[in-house]
Amino acid sequence: MNAALLALALAAGTSAGAAPEAPPPSPPLLAPKDLVDAVPGRLGINWKGAPLAARETGTAARRAAAAIGLADALAPLADPACGALLAAIGLPAAAPATLADAWPEDRPAALPGSPVLLVPEIMPPVPEPDAEFLRATGVLPLEVALTGEWLRAVGSQHAGPAPADSLRRAARAARLEGAARLAGIVVSIAGTGVDPREVGSGLLALDQDRASWPRVATIERAGDPLRAALVRALLEDGLRWAVYHYVRGGLVGLLAALERPTGPAELVRPGVVRPVPEGVPAGCHLGPRAAAALYGGDDDAPWVADLLADAAQPGAGGGVVVTMYFEAPAAAAEAAAALRSRGAAVEVVGKVVRGTLTPRRDRPLTRQP
Repeated sequence: MNAALLALALAAGTSAGAAPEAPPPSPPLLAPKDLVDAVPGRLGINWKGAPLAARETGTAARRAAAAIGLADALAPLADPACGALLAAIGLPAAAPATLADAWPEDRPAALPGSPVLLVPEIMPPVPEPDAEFLRATGVLPLEVALTGEWLRAVGSQHAGPAPADSLRRAARAARLEGAARLAGIVVSIAGTGVDPREVGSGLLALDQDRASWPRVATIERAGDPLRAALVRALLEDGLRWAVYHYVRGGLVGLLAALERPTGPAELVRPGVVRPVPEGVPAGCHLGPRAAAALYGGDDDAPWVADLLADAAQPGAGGGVVVTMYFEAPAAAAEAAAALRSRGAAVEVVGKVVRGTLTPRRDRPLTRQP
């Protein structure tokens, strides 16, 4: 079954084979914490590590735990150099306080830095279309979310502590987010009788937001286009990276890949390791997608995949001095054209673009997502 048909099957509540007439009954006394030990079996792995503990908490505690990963994704903007840039372009210094509210109130969350999963005290109801999903897969929606958080917690042990470098910190958060989202997809597909690895890169199209952050709601709550781009890198680029390594080596290969340091450029093009260019100036470093959003006005511009490094500093007269390093001259030329279309004075030297953007009342550097 190809990815498109499988997506229709999951959405419509029918599996690859004959769908059961009624959802499998859930034990009446089943509690979310009772589902944790079964996660490795649902993922199809022989887990030999220490079991994860479940701790029953309220919604606020689970949202606070999930928000730590979200803050890591936004870490580049917490750098003092980026604070000066935000002031120059008129963006707030902090994300909206309601951003963490995008985390669904009944969703479990991994407790960062600890082998603990925070879970609801009681099993949430299963309304439509969740009941249709249950009939199609035989998996409770809470099991999908819990499986994602289990792999996030295990993956964080392989990834090690969050690094001090803000870009690598954001990339680590995205890779763990991708692993969590992928786990939710894998357990959903496995319930239909399809081998998830046979779907290949089509796994990307099967993300139904049943694990981790809901994409649309979280991006909408980001507050401004720059933070929206960083959130998109967390939710979408992280999953792309996880799918690439899962298809190549299964969950074991994915966990092994988490042990290797990775920057944001590899999230855009997984599997392509490209060294950071020498001579990158000090300043605010955003990473490919956020840099494209701010300097080119489009976080999905074609040249995003070729952007190796970026730096920005406040310039004279309220302007922003930008330097970007690319893998190929053609991508540098495309980026330069995007900057010129926004009124920037631009110089291109081979694979390096230098320009000065000056915000104007009729041409702001950012637009709403």
